[in-house]
Amino acid sequence: MKFLLYLLISAFTFLVAALPVTPAPACPVPYSPPATTACTGGSYESCTSDVVCIASFPEGCKCRNNAKLSCAAACKAATPKLDDCTVPPNQSLPQR
Repeated sequence: MKFLLYLLISAFTFLVAALPVTPAPACPVPYSPPATTACTGGSYESCTSDVVCIASFPEGCKCRNNAKLSCAAACKAATPKLDDCTVPPNQSLPQR
């Protein structure tokens, strides 16, 4: 009886190990916020804090810059200082 159980477990393990492994799906395109047409919250700071960007470089940096520009235009605020989103030439981005 123990031999049958061992044989059954071995066969199951072999079948599971022989199944093909499918690669993980590619990461989706980073979300970029739509252009704000209204000044949400009544102020520039409130408007920019309403936008949620991905915490990844450089996609998140570009998202924050887009949010700053669209909120500044909608709230009629001065042109904000934008972050530098360029990748240094001696540094590469991780492969996905």
